[in-house]
Parts: sequence; C-alpha cells; structure tokens
Amino acid sequence: MGYDRFAEESGRLNDVLNAVNLLVWDSRTQMPAGGTAARGRQIATLTALARQIATGPAMRDALAAARDEVAGEPETSRRRRAVAAMQEGVAALDRIPEPLLHEAALLKTEAQAAWAAARARSDFPAFRPYLERSFALQRRIADALGWSDHPYDALLKQYEPGMTLARLRPLFATLRNRLLPLMQLVLDRPPPRRDFLDRDYPVDRQKAFARLLTERVGFDYGHGRLDEAVHPFEISFTRDDVRITARYRPGYLPAGLFAALHEAGHGMYEQGIDPEIGRSALATDIINLYAVGGASFGLHESQSRLLENRVGRSRRF
Repeated sequence: MGYDRFAEESGRLNDVLNAVNLLVWDSRTQMPAGGTAARGRQIATLTALARQIATGPAMRDALAAARDEVAGEPETSRRRRAVAAMQEGVAALDRIPEPLLHEAALLKTEAQAAWAAARARSDFPAFRPYLERSFALQRRIADALGWSDHPYDALLKQYEPGMTLARLRPLFATLRNRLLPLMQLVLDRPPPRRDFLDRDYPVDRQKAFARLLTERVGFDYGHGRLDEAVHPFEISFTRDDVRITARYRPGYLPAGLFAALHEAGHGMYEQGIDPEIGRSALATDIINLYAVGGASFGLHESQSRLLENRVGRSRRF
C-alpha cells in the first residue's frame, strides 16, 4: 500500500515534467521568436510545481512508507531502486534554493533562443553573456549540492551515476593516446572522394529520405515523429510519444542524414524502455526535474552513436 502511494506521487511528478518537455519541444520547433519570454515563465512555473510535488509532504510521507515496504527486497529490485532514486533526488532538491531553480529554468529558455539567433548571424559575442551566466549558475548549483574534490563532481554524477572527474580524466587520457595516432593515420592517407556529398540535395527529399531510413532501422512513427530544428535533439513525453529532430543543408547530404540517425538512436532507446517503469522515479531525472528514461545519459548517448556511426557510417549500410 505504501509503495502504491509512492508510485502515484512519482507519476504526478513525471506527468508535470513531461508537460515541461512538451513546452520545450514546441519552443525549439514551432514557437515564434516573440514567445520566448512567456514560454520561459511557463516552464519556470511548471518546474516550481514539480519541485513542490517532489519535496512536498505527500511525497515525503509516501516515500517513507514505501521505503519501509521495500526494505526486505533485493537492492536490485525495481521498487527499491525507484525509492532510492527518489530519496536521493529529494535530498538534493532540499539543498538547492528554490529561487536558484527558478532562475535556471528561465535562463535555459532565454539562452536557447539567444543561441539560435546568434548562430544565424555567426555572432558569438551576442550569446556569450548567456553562456557565462549558465556557467556561473551551474557553479552555484554545484556549491549548493556540495562537493569535495571538484565542483564538477556534483554535476557529473547527475548524468553518469558514480562518475567523478578523478575517474574521468584517465579515461579521456587513454582515449586521446589512442585517437591521435588514428587521426594522423587518416590524415596521411589520400583524401577520399566526396564530391557526391556536396551537391544540390533538395531539403524536402532529404526529409523524406531521413524518415525512410529512421523508420527502416526501427524508429516507431506510431509513437514518434521527426521534425526540423536549429540544433537536432530528441525529447520524449513517455515512451509512447517520442520526438526527434534534424537539421538539413541543401548542399550537403550528411548533415541531415546522420543527425536523423543519431536522434533516432536516442528515440529508439526511449521507445524500448519497459512500460512498467513509465511514470516512475526510474523514468525521471529528479535532481534536474526532467522526464527522461534510461539508465544514464552516457548509455543514452551510446545508443545514438551506435546507430549514427557503427550502423549509419558502415560500408554495408
């Protein structure tokens, strides 16, 4: 009984965050430029509501009851993992001041619109203040969450549980040592023929081709759609409604093609999530107040790059 109440509260939180996702998707694909300020306020309001649900008395009471109910279950059980995830998320939200989360929600929408406008003009100085504010704000969030060795650790573990900068640096060093000789090997070879890539490819036909390819590799258009965006992304409103986007260049085929395959990899990962964990804490990034499925963002990205690079760039494909 206690876990059922917890599951319902978790579902309410997930529902609100999926509504935020819908507003975000619309802001990047459909919304007119003049709607940015109002949209930022709408997202900030819903984000505040989500925080109230996550940290409110109903959630805390349900969480305590659920924790007692699942205490005897294996640590790997879904119910116990969901309780642990919510407990960790609520504890983190308690440490972040509500005005700071409100500021972050507003800034994300403003910065995205500013970036798109600056990109169109190749005007980095116009975007720079938003980038600097974003860095400063994330540092404040890291300080609020708490850290010991490096402030980035407080942020990194939100995306890759268990990862720290101390563990990440040797990994990157190993990759660098392996990749630099490989890159030099490629540069030393005769340049490949690429004239067939730099031709006139009408955007409408590119879109049709991208849809055909993503459907063939397994993206379910009965529960998803492909749209156009300044910067390609994937976002979902549960596994039953997954949106992917691409950006096309009339004179260069790979840009739209590989963007669509990449985002389809993200989308197929979301569509393949077990329905049993939908609307649960396991389909919610509680600390960042974001509805998203998957074990980690690293695993999420592995699926997109698998489809884009290992499949899409293979000779057979």
